[in-house]
Amino acid sequence: MPLHRVQVDVGWSDGLRDRSFSLVSLRPQQVESPKRRAMRAIGLHRGFTLVEVLVATALLSLVMLGLLTAMRSFAQSETRIDERIRIDDDLRVSERFLRLVMGNVSPRPRATPAGAQKEIDFFGGADRMRWIGVMPARHGAGGLYRFHLYARAATAEGPAALVLEFFPFVPGFETPLDPAAVQSRAMATPVGEVRFRYQDDLESASSGSPSGRTSTGCRGGSG
Repeated sequence: MPLHRVQVDVGWSDGLRDRSFSLVSLRPQQVESPKRRAMRAIGLHRGFTLVEVLVATALLSLVMLGLLTAMRSFAQSETRIDERIRIDDDLRVSERFLRLVMGNVSPRPRATPAGAQKEIDFFGGADRMRWIGVMPARHGAGGLYRFHLYARAATAEGPAALVLEFFPFVPGFETPLDPAAVQSRAMATPVGEVRFRYQDDLESASSGSPSGRTSTGCRGGSG
């Protein structure tokens, strides 16, 4: 068995002089067997345990879940913003169109019996309004049309909406000669409340006497 030399040097001072001594011994040298060397190499290069793999997988799953939730929330927010912008654009276009057709009301008289007082062919109620007006050329064929603006209640087919129906004006006929000629457009949807207010009612409430005007106002709230 091979031996190896071990030497221990010890030094101290007693106040007068320095002292030292050395210890020398011979000890048998341990030789590592090939089996033990192989086991030590395996321990240095060992892989992950099953518990470590499971913990890493769980942490990775939590991180992926958080990322997916954040991405879904971002996509939903973007969709809501795009929908809000689309609704605002539609409302602006509808408001501009209604201002055009309601600002060109025709004062044509309604058909009445002979000797009766002439009345303008106009009807204004709490939830609907009918009148004869000029259709802007860029929105249709142009000319006189009968318009019917009303609030449509919510149904199984769709939400509540502010609807405008119109068809070409034919003297002496309050209904269209051809039902297929009636066109309908939802000017605002969905709506929570639609109120028709008229200048006569507003001025009568403030002054106590009717003014005889027929200008109108409409308010709607989106739901």
